[in-house]
Amino acid sequence: MNLSLKSIVTKGIYILGIIGSIASIAAIISEPKFQKPTIIVGLLLVIGTIVYLTTNYLYRRRKEIRDLQVRVGILEKTQRVPFFKKWPLIYSHLWKSGEVTPNNQIDLVNLELKVKIRDGNKFRDALCSYRFVGKHTKESWNIKIVIGGDGIIDYSQLKFSAVDNLRNMTLRARISDKGRNTTVKDIIISFDTLKKENEYFDLTLEWEWPKMLFFSSDYIALPNIFSDRTQNLRIMLQKSNEMNLRVVEAYKYGISDDKPTFLRAVYPSNLNKDLYIFELMNPEKDADYLLYYET
Repeated sequence: MNLSLKSIVTKGIYILGIIGSIASIAAIISEPKFQKPTIIVGLLLVIGTIVYLTTNYLYRRRKEIRDLQVRVGILEKTQRVPFFKKWPLIYSHLWKSGEVTPNNQIDLVNLELKVKIRDGNKFRDALCSYRFVGKHTKESWNIKIVIGGDGIIDYSQLKFSAVDNLRNMTLRARISDKGRNTTVKDIIISFDTLKKENEYFDLTLEWEWPKMLFFSSDYIALPNIFSDRTQNLRIMLQKSNEMNLRVVEAYKYGISDDKPTFLRAVYPSNLNKDLYIFELMNPEKDADYLLYYET
């Protein structure tokens, strides 16, 4: 059945449904016990509300499907675009382009990103976590971070959590004042006490971004923008069981770079064949570090 014939059949069924509804209303109204005007008006309002809600739901579902089809088409076309050309067009250091910048006065011993790809279809949910281990270089009540993903998802849908590992305590987190809540989110995490200069911290931040990664090829990124200095950087990518990754590569995209620079190929961990780990000592300040994959 071609598209035009499907459309004709769908419209025909819809018209028959309307005719059937009108006939049903007429039959109900013709009954003597439903002759009172208030009952008739009430029935019409109820039926009208049901028709409106159903039509509105179907319209939104069709729009979601159309938008998803367009997005799949664009991503499938960009698979043939060289990776180094895609990245600058999509992000290009969006991390630091907002009114709120994560200019924390801290030194990081370890900066870590872990992304676990969920089972699914072409678009996969991603369970993500940051781990920050370091010390404060000045007194502070807060730490500011930035996270990014694909699709405009409200912060409330990310199930974001922040844990102080040294005290086994959940911390308060929210979107920063004047912060973004779009594909890039500016988040502020507040401590329960004033942190002193040279005081150490160990934080784990977790969230889940729906439909963030494309199954056949995509990348995750860790920006080295959260501290004055970072000693060790680690990116971990855990694929779902059925994914067969042909390529996993690490790149650096610095402020002065015109394209991402290839660093090295990344291989599965000896302890877990689904886990890929990239580590680097003394990473470049304000650079994005990327882990790119292809199935």
